[in-house]
Order: sequence, then C-alpha cells, then structure tokens
Amino acid sequence: MAELVLPIAFWSSPTQNHSISVTHLTSDKKTLVTGGWSGKVCLWSLRSKPSSSENKTHASENLRLRCILTGHTTQITALASVTYDWKETVISVSADGTICLWNSTDGKCVHSMENLLMRNPTSIVVTPGGQYLACSGQHNYVEIVDLFKLKVRTRLLAHSNWIGCLYSCDLGPPGIHSPVLLSAGSDGIIQIWSLRRGDGAHPMQTICLDIGDPLSISLSPNFKTLLIVTANECILHTAKESREIMTVPCPDPGGWRGGGYVGNQAIVAWTKEGHAYLYALPRVDKAAPLSMSIPPDQVPVQVPVQVENSGSHNSIENLDIETMDVVIQPPKQQPSNWRSSYLKKVNVADKTGVQPVVIFCRNAEEDQDETILTHSGGIWGRILILGNSLGKVTIWILPPNPDQLESESRILPWAVATPADHWKSAVSKSMSMTNFFGNTPTLNGERESIHNKVTASIIFEELWLLILGYADGSIRVTRLPTADEKSLPQEAHEGAVTSLLSISDDKHPRLISGAADCTVKVWEISSINGVHTATLLWNFVQHTGPIVRLFQPPVTELNNMTNVDNWKNCFFSISKDRTIALYSLDTMHCKNIFGVHPTDISRVKWQLEQEYLSVECEDGSVSIWEMGSGELEGIVHGELARDIMSQSKNILPDNEDYFSEALHNSITSFTISIKDESPVQILSLNIKKLVRDLDKSLKNIEPQATQPAFHSPKQKKRLPVQIYSPDMAMPPVHLPAYTCFTYLLPWGMDPEIDEMCKTSLGLLPPNPPISFAIKGYAGKISLWVPSALEVGRWQCSEYLTALHTLAAVSYTTNLLAVEFFRNACSKLLAYYCHSIPENCENFVDPSLYFLGLFWRDPIEDITQAARAIFVATADRLSTERRQAFAKSWASKRNVFNLKFQFYFKLKLNL
Repeated sequence: MAELVLPIAFWSSPTQNHSISVTHLTSDKKTLVTGGWSGKVCLWSLRSKPSSSENKTHASENLRLRCILTGHTTQITALASVTYDWKETVISVSADGTICLWNSTDGKCVHSMENLLMRNPTSIVVTPGGQYLACSGQHNYVEIVDLFKLKVRTRLLAHSNWIGCLYSCDLGPPGIHSPVLLSAGSDGIIQIWSLRRGDGAHPMQTICLDIGDPLSISLSPNFKTLLIVTANECILHTAKESREIMTVPCPDPGGWRGGGYVGNQAIVAWTKEGHAYLYALPRVDKAAPLSMSIPPDQVPVQVPVQVENSGSHNSIENLDIETMDVVIQPPKQQPSNWRSSYLKKVNVADKTGVQPVVIFCRNAEEDQDETILTHSGGIWGRILILGNSLGKVTIWILPPNPDQLESESRILPWAVATPADHWKSAVSKSMSMTNFFGNTPTLNGERESIHNKVTASIIFEELWLLILGYADGSIRVTRLPTADEKSLPQEAHEGAVTSLLSISDDKHPRLISGAADCTVKVWEISSINGVHTATLLWNFVQHTGPIVRLFQPPVTELNNMTNVDNWKNCFFSISKDRTIALYSLDTMHCKNIFGVHPTDISRVKWQLEQEYLSVECEDGSVSIWEMGSGELEGIVHGELARDIMSQSKNILPDNEDYFSEALHNSITSFTISIKDESPVQILSLNIKKLVRDLDKSLKNIEPQATQPAFHSPKQKKRLPVQIYSPDMAMPPVHLPAYTCFTYLLPWGMDPEIDEMCKTSLGLLPPNPPISFAIKGYAGKISLWVPSALEVGRWQCSEYLTALHTLAAVSYTTNLLAVEFFRNACSKLLAYYCHSIPENCENFVDPSLYFLGLFWRDPIEDITQAARAIFVATADRLSTERRQAFAKSWASKRNVFNLKFQFYFKLKLNL
C-alpha cells in the first residue's frame, strides 16, 4: 500500500554556510550542483540556458539556489549526472563511500547506499550508456558500480599507487558503441581501458609520465589530444602516440586546481587563488585521434589475470561481484621511457607574445583574505564554473573563438551567486523563524532591534506547540499552526540553546533543553490564560562542554522489552567534552556518565538485551559501555568495530526512523541538523491517518451542531468550537486533524479563496510561514529554500504537485460530508482540479504514475481524490505527452490494477 506522507519545513534562520568542495552541471544545462565540506548538496537553477557571453541581465539574477539535499554526513568528494528512470539524475559521493542518486528537478533521493565505496573516493565518471559508474580514490584500483543495483560489479587494478582522476567517453562514430575509460594515478601512469562488450578487462594503452599527482584528465572533442593537469603544470599530449605537445606552468603560487578543453583549439585552467586562464593551442593536424585499435609499437605490457569463481566473460557488462572478481595486476617494474619523444613542445610562459586571456581575478577584499580558496571548478563546453570556500559560485560563458581574443583581455561573469542571496527577498525573510519572531516585544516591553538567532527548535506533537531556543539562551513556546503573538521569550540558559527534547509521561508534558553553558534543564509546559509557558523543574550540571544533542531511547524498541521500566522516562545527552550522560525523569538524577572518549562522538547505538552502549567516534574507534554500572568494557577498532556497530540497534534516531514512525502516527516532527548552521524543523503529516482522525471527529458531530445559524451570542459561545476565529459558528472537530488543513490550502493565490477559507472554514494562514520538503529513499530529505517557492508548490515538479494536490483534495473530499463545509469545499475542489492548472503560470502537471498508486486505496476519500485529479490531468495532456507517459507506464504497469489499465487505454486511445 502506497504511503501518503507530506513533510513541511520550518527554517530557523538564514542558512549561508556552504564551503564548496565540488561542482557539476547537468547535461540539460538547467541545473548546477555543488557539494560542500559539511556533506550538503545544493541544486541551483539557471534562469536561462547559457548560450552567450553577453550578459543582458544582472549576474545575480541568472543563478538561484533551489533546494538543499541532506543525505550525506561527510564531505562531498565527487558529483556526476545520468539519465535514470527516464529522468535527469544527480549522483553524489561522500568521503565515507556513500552514494546517493537525486532527481535533478525536485531533489528527491531515488536511491542510496551507505559505505559502498572504499577509502575516500575522489573521482567518479558515468560510463557511456549510463549503466555503470567508475570510481577511484585513495587506492590503486577502479571500482565499477552498477547504478541500477548500486553494487560494485568489478574492480580494475593496473596502478601501483592512488588513482587521482578518471575520464570516460565514447570513441565510436554515431551508431557504433566504443566506450573507453582513462585513469591517472600518482604513480605517473595513465591507463586507457576499453569498456566495449567482449573486450578483455585490461588496459588497451599505457602512458608513462614523470608527473606529480594528477588533478584532472580529459580528451579533446576530436580525440586527438590529451590534457593532464597537476598542481604545477598543465601538460598536453597527443592521445594516440602519447607525445608531448606543450607544457603550461602555473602562474600563481597556489598551483592549478583543474582544467579542460574549450573546443579543439583552446584550454582553460584555474588556480587555487580563483584565477582562470584561457590558452590557445598550437595546431596538431597530423595527430591521429585515439581509437579502439592499438598500434604495434603501443602494445600494453602483458600482465597476469587472476580470476576468482570464473564462469563468465571478462567484459564489464557480464561481470558480477557476487560470482566473479577480475583483478589486473600492475607490472613489477616501471617502463624506462618516462618521457616520450617530443612531437612539439611549447612552454607557454616562456614564449614571447603568447599570453593567456585572464577570465577572472578576485576583488581586493578577497585577495586580502588568504582563507578564501577555490576548491572546485569545471568546464562544460564553453561554460566555466568556479566555486570557493565561502559558497560563492561564478559562471562564465567563453567565446566560440577564444584564439581571436587579445592577450590579457578579461571576460565578465555571466552569473554570480551565494547561498545568502536567496534570503534577501521579502518572501525568504518572512519564512525564517528568526526574522518572523525577531521584532516582537521582549520581557521588559522593549522591541528588539537585532534579530536573535534561532539555534534550536522542536514541535511538541501532543500539545501542538512550537518551541524555539535562541542564541541568547532564551526559549519561546507558541502554538501551531498560527503562532500566538502574546508568547514571549523567557530566560532559560546563560549560553545559546543547542538542543531541545520533548517527553510526555502519564501526567505532565516535559521539555528538556541543553545549551552551550554545559547545563541540561527540565521544564514543565503549562498554559495560563491561553499563553503557554515553561516552568523550571530541575537543573543538571554534569558536563564540562556545550551540549551537542539530547535524545530519548526509541519507544517502539522499549515496548518489546521486558526491562522497559528501567529505561522509561529516561533520556541521554551528548556533550562536546566527549561524554554521554544518562538521566532519569522519575528520580530527577543522573544515572551514569559514559566517557571520556578518544575523539568527538559520531554515532551511538545499543544492545538492549545485554544493556550495552556502543559509541563510535570520529577516529573509527568504538567504545563499549555497560549501561547499568557505567563501566567501560573495552575499545575496539577496524573491522571488529564496524561489525559491532552493524549488529547494534539505533538508539539515536535518524530520518529513516522518524519516517517509519510517521507511518503509524498522524503527526511526527524531527529536526534536521546541518553542520555549523541553524536546524531545520520538519513536521511530517500522515495524510491517511489524519483523514481517518478527521472522519472520526466528523461522525461524532450531532446533526443540530452542523447548523450554521445561531439565535444569540450566548448560544454561539456554548458551542465547543476548536478554531482560531471565536466569532464563527462551526461544528466541533478534532483540533490537530482539522487545523492541519491550513498547511494544504492555496494561500496567497486568489484573494477570494483566501477570504472563503477564513470565513467558511475558520482557518488562518500558517504562522510562522512554511517551506516544503520531499522525503526520498531511506528517509533522506530534500529541502526547498524559501526563495525557490516564490513560484508556488504547483510550479516545481510533477511529484510535488501530485503530493500536495492529492493531500488537499483528500481533505476537501472528506469535509464534503458536513453540510456546513459543503459549499466551500465544492469551490475548493473545482479550484484544485481546474482553476489552478488553467490560471497558474508555469503550472507543472501532477505525476500520473504517483496518482495511479492510489487508484484503489483502502481509504475511499483518497481513492476518489486520486481518480479525480488523474482524470482532470489526462484531459489536459497532449497526444505527444500521453504517448510519452504510456512508454514510461509500460514498464511499471504491474503496480496498477486491471480497472486502471482499462481506463488508461480508453482515455489515452491506446
């Protein structure tokens, strides 16, 4: 049964930190991808397709941040893109070997595998055909990964040292498949592999050079020349004869960071300082292009092949890691011809009259700051992209004939942007909880002139409250979905609030707060005259460092254990002092302190049956503690440490655990912590559970309560209405299940619809304002930044349109059963299914495949909603789009029932 979970996001404060480690441009030239040192991946929208170096608009308007992808926990080391399931898909790899695949349009994670690759992968390329991914890193072999199964198919070994970079292309003419893979290692060897079906899994050509660590390697578009970039120089070779053409020393002291071709007659290279240089190349008309045939004088060294579990041919398409592992052994001795004979060598720096075109030079402020480094760059055709440690992205469109430019001329950037730019718009500022609550009266009645940054947040699900922690140590308690303007921040800690946790026992709701002042405090939430406040119950001072995180043992895990009473109403705290503390709310004391650990704590798991706590540190070591006595049982490393962590269960929940819980609860909330940034609060709405809750509440309404008219104000006050407009007459409904409807309404699109929702439904726009998130594979979250949502939730992607429209129409269909709501809900249904698609500019039609998953849902309201949206969408499709969907649907038709197939064929005339 398909799930219908809608996550929404509350941004605590503007997110600006994004130290870029790698960049990539998708093949359609519409999306720029940047990876950061913190593990964050950002998708940027190019406002128009780059085609000319002439910039007719302001550079900051051509590039806008769209969404942030939170699937990695370590540095992003490589990016690539591929067509996956008929859609443009981004591939990201992090230092811990984790691979994630993301939809380039909405950022949804479609597949991932943790710790798949070995030893800090640094370079990835998609092989021609898009089925395999070649990966290299701090090891002497190339891993070939099946992208559809995310499994390592084989490993190619022909280097004696680390492999720094890879390059892959198809050498064959149109219609002939001749894929090759180039690998460059720190041993000074470049291997050229044939990936053609039937060819042996061994290098077809070997180039030996006396160079340092290669940073990038690429072939010219005509396959005649080969460019190798190291920190000290750029070296140009003929591709087939392996003869050196020219060498370009780096003019800057920091050294080169990368380079590539601009057509066949020019190269561009960039330095650590952020300078880029464009060089015209000498003509090499007599050079032969690289081909699959191997000349007699270039026969590779014959090396032995070790085959385990043989039984298939040594072609990449037939290799399977479970049945076969092909290992190519490197030669025992290096060849003596470290330098090939020179065809033509030109040292550009020494040649009079040959000067590069300077593409970019940093401004004076940046030149004075030595910490600003260009970590990544790339060249895609004539598009040059550089990103630095401050998150600044700059794009240039290079001219089609760079050899005609004058020496030392400059090219202006086509686009310049930083993550901070998207917070400058009025819409973005209003969606930050720091800005939304920033200018409210303080306890002494004065108005704050400077925004107090939100550093922690949590949603108290049982009480439907939003609790915020601030940088000055104060906390604020306000209700949802419309914040109480009377709520004021109250003093709580002497340092910034770093973590919040809510626990509800049988009697009282409790709030636990941790802060930079090393204290952990327990509060009781109470309401006085409709204003919620927190009353201090206990103050724990057990740590000597700031509190990093507070967490409670998973309730679902405790329900299955016989010793549940020992851990009920307990919680843990993790501190910067590398210790973990265990507390009891029943006795209000600290039961045990586990630590000090060797390095900072990265993961915490447990084995509840044996009452062991397994703590993994950043150095890879695992400390095993006995939770009852608090004694250290031992510290293990290596493979044993990994085995213990894999056999232990999560005590510190991750996003996947929260979404698993969301399938059983109507409302689930959790916090996404981004390194060195304010947290993002996620509220997950289980539409199916909420519709059931709402249906139960509506069935309990007495017939006379549904009458919209009252004879006197006294009768109006006696009706137990749970809405935010006390002067309205409305049937009593379950508060959370009904007020959640405000998150689904199309606020701000039509003034008449807004007024109808306020007067007829008794709902107000949500405050603080919300952004949207997308739940992907294994609970990985994609966050749409506020500026990207200026266009609205129906103008982003097919999936997002289908998800929000189905949720809203399901709610509206359920409310049609109540006469009081019938008129307003009828108008809403027509607005969702017809008015929005017809009148909304750049409307994106909902995904028919997603709607088909709910064609026969157990909940009748959801079934009716899915069919109504599907019919309305199918009526708007052109013949070409129907045929395209039919082609995609053919491979997935097993998920649909026969009745849906019959309707689909009839409706689309197939």
